[in-house]
Amino acid sequence: MLSITKCKKILNTNGFFYTDEEILMIRNTLYKLAEVYHKYLQKDTRSISSNKNSTINIHTKTKIIGK
Repeated sequence: MLSITKCKKILNTNGFFYTDEEILMIRNTLYKLAEVYHKYLQKDTRSISSNKNSTINIHTKTKIIGK
């Protein structure tokens, strides 16, 4: 997790100024968003792997039936 000091350096630039409380809220929100996205990618990867296995099985069955 990024420190509040590091977040301040990143966020308080170009004329913007955020309070410590706002920085905490922004950081926590971004971490939650990253967690949701990570879970989505894990689910999507399992789905793709499952679909690949199904496709392989279908092709294999087709070849056996075709013989």
